[in-house]
This record gives sequence, structure tokens and C-alpha cells, in this order.
Amino acid sequence: QVDRCEEQPQTAFAVNGEGAANLALACKSVKARLIHVSTDYVFDGMSRVPYREDDPVNPLSAYGRSKLQGESAVQAMLDDVTIVRTAGLYGKGGVNFVNTIRRLAQERDELTVVDDQWVSPTYSVDLSRAIGLLMRASARGIFHVVNSGACTWHRFACRIVQLTGSRSTVTPISSAQLNRPAARPAFSVLSTGKYTAVTGREMRSWEDALTEYLS
Repeated sequence: QVDRCEEQPQTAFAVNGEGAANLALACKSVKARLIHVSTDYVFDGMSRVPYREDDPVNPLSAYGRSKLQGESAVQAMLDDVTIVRTAGLYGKGGVNFVNTIRRLAQERDELTVVDDQWVSPTYSVDLSRAIGLLMRASARGIFHVVNSGACTWHRFACRIVQLTGSRSTVTPISSAQLNRPAARPAFSVLSTGKYTAVTGREMRSWEDALTEYLS
């Protein structure tokens, strides 16, 4: 809930920052390993090539800043920690972009979606499998885990509508036209090269993952 974080930054930092620190303290007290899930929104979107784990961070929103605080906290407290940054996450249950577009396409003849923000949509099942592989490899540090490839949110929505058989049209708009409370990075595509090097596996394409989910 990126916009809600912008409107309620104290809550965002309490959950994403202090909450992560509390988890790290608990893990330290019982010598447990921590897998901490973070976000592509720690980057500012000024790059035009997929972000690597060691690229400079510069979050644009309270959400991104609070998640970065969480990353810093768990790294400072624990040696036995794996930070997994992901993006555009969707899956069964909960509120997410795919489920929202699918519902709106049944209710409306036309949808408007931003076409100037690039992302790597990620299926939660693929993310969980990747985390399992990282655990088995005893991987430490920061890893980017997303489905391969990239698209704008508009293209993502068009594919969802197409796969669900809806006749709704999807009209592209700019982020400025949408005018949401929180700024989003224009380009937050993540490189999964480090993940592949450690696990020996490549993430499947976002199109294949989406097709499986919607089937």
C-alpha cells in the first residue's frame, strides 16, 4: 500500500523499519536465520538498465525509505540474513494488480493504466520457490528475485485483460495524469544474474508466469 505509506509515514516506518529490526532481534536471540523480503522501490528509477544488488539506492517514497530502513536494520544486526528484493508481486489472495485488473475488466468497458513506469512483474509462487533455492544454497546478502523480462504497467494490464478474455480497452496514461500521493520509480527493473549464479536457475518470463496464474 505505497500511497497509504506516503499518507501515514509513521506507520510505514514502524512496520517496515522498526518491525524488521524487531524480527532481526528475535532471530539473533535464538540464532535463527532471517529471510527478509524487500522491494524494487529502494531505487529511484533513473537507470535504464536492470538494477543490480550493489547499485546505489535512492528511494522516492515513504514506502521505499521505510523498506530501506528495514534492510539496513537487519544487515546491521545479523550475519545470517538474506535480503530478497522483488517487484510487482501478485498471487492467490490479498490485493494485487492482477486481481484488481481482472475484477475491473469485468466491471468496466475501459481502464486507464500508467504507461511510463517499467517493472518486472513477479508471481508469488515463483518467488517462494526461488527463496527455497537460496536457502538450500545457504546464500547470504542481497538478491534480486523477479520473473524475467520487463513491461510497463499498461502492457501488463493489457496482457491480463487478453488472457481473461475481457473486451475492456486499456488506455495508457502518464504518472502525472494519475497524480498519486507517492512517487514511483520510472524504471525499477531488477537483474537476477546474481540469483542465477548462486542457484544455477533462471527465473521464467513474466508472461509465462502470468499465463499459469490466470489459467
